[in-house]
Amino acid sequence: MDNKLKQLVGQLQSALDTLEDSQARERIEISLSEIQQTLDSQQHPVEVSDEWLDGMRRMAAEFEQQHPTAAGLFRQITDSLSKMGI
Repeated sequence: MDNKLKQLVGQLQSALDTLEDSQARERIEISLSEIQQTLDSQQHPVEVSDEWLDGMRRMAAEFEQQHPTAAGLFRQITDSLSKMGI
């Protein structure tokens, strides 16, 4: 995994620990799991659909007001995945 991407995922996991909103926490945990599965499958390339990336971006937009740190990290992660061609 790209070092920058690994750092961003770690930061998102840390931000998750500070969330009191259980619904937001659950959605982020699911997304982190999906991101991790995508990154783990790099040895056996998996094409991530534009729909999946768009869903991640929509989630970032939804979290902007309540959880700006998580929203920013989601944006950076999806941009990094996009640039990697995943």
